[in-house]
Amino acid sequence: MTGVTLLSIFLDSGVAVIGDIPKGLPIFHFNILTAISEYNLILMPALTLAALGAIDSLLTSVVADNVTKTSHNSNKELIGQGIGNMVAGFIGGIPGAGTTMRTLVNIKSGGKTKLSGAGVFLLLMLVGLGSLASKIPLPVLSGNLLTVGIDIVDKRGLSHIGKITKSDAFVLVLVLILTVFVDLLQAVAAGMIVSSVIFIKQMGDITQKESASTSMQTSKEQEKLHERYHIPESIRKHVAIKKINGPLFFGNSEYFMQLGKKVTEDAKLLIIDMKRVPYIDQSGLYSLESIILNLEQKNVQVYILHLQKQPEAMMRNISLIPGVVEENTIFDDEELCAEAIKLFLKE
Repeated sequence: MTGVTLLSIFLDSGVAVIGDIPKGLPIFHFNILTAISEYNLILMPALTLAALGAIDSLLTSVVADNVTKTSHNSNKELIGQGIGNMVAGFIGGIPGAGTTMRTLVNIKSGGKTKLSGAGVFLLLMLVGLGSLASKIPLPVLSGNLLTVGIDIVDKRGLSHIGKITKSDAFVLVLVLILTVFVDLLQAVAAGMIVSSVIFIKQMGDITQKESASTSMQTSKEQEKLHERYHIPESIRKHVAIKKINGPLFFGNSEYFMQLGKKVTEDAKLLIIDMKRVPYIDQSGLYSLESIILNLEQKNVQVYILHLQKQPEAMMRNISLIPGVVEENTIFDDEELCAEAIKLFLKE
């Protein structure tokens, strides 16, 4: 860069250069505090910039970690960025964030410590070197950016595109295209949204696939499931079992509703095993409530087994326990549950 800049100056080639750079240290402006009265105009743009800045900085940190084989502290990065942006507001600065391009240029140039950042160089430019930096030709900067842009591309990830799942490949290609032709932040936002939707769909599918129900199994599978819960052979036709594996949320609540309706006519009691249900959301709660109330109308009792802490807390918060699910129908032990079933059916 130095050699090309000197050559451009001596040849007076007329190539576009960076141009004038402000000089001197900034002045503090405390009148910014009076703008708090206009919070309705400031709040939403501030939240938007904060979110985008956080995403950009964390993305940059992840990229830097991959290159340097280190691990960053996300909380430390975001707190430092927040303090810096607040101070910048008092000197007329605009919000900033970590940028992938400049970070990689720094790393590729051999930077390893905190002082290797652009801060010290920018300070020197303000106090005297600005006149020299203003002579740097723009084509030199564009050449550096092209080199860094090519280095940013995850060649290893692209080489595996035919070996990963279609959903992961779709997200990778989508983010790549949006980054090149639209904008990095919009690409990251789109990637996060699409990945979230795909994750929700996959979690719903896993729960459906791994869950078991006597109403959807062969006689042999039903027999094994009844044995697993110590249900005597003489009363098995009156006991239905539904074992849920995975979170119960809006992504699979409709499937759970349909599963709850598939109870045989001979069934007088339904066991819902929630041992592997670590999380339940509002939609899941309402689905569970609807199933229990519908079965009660058909004179089918519902027992809940192995209720986890989060689902139990949610059920108590909306008075599903004890309003709909009575305390004496919740069990932590399978044998105790089996004994309670025997007594219930004798009555």
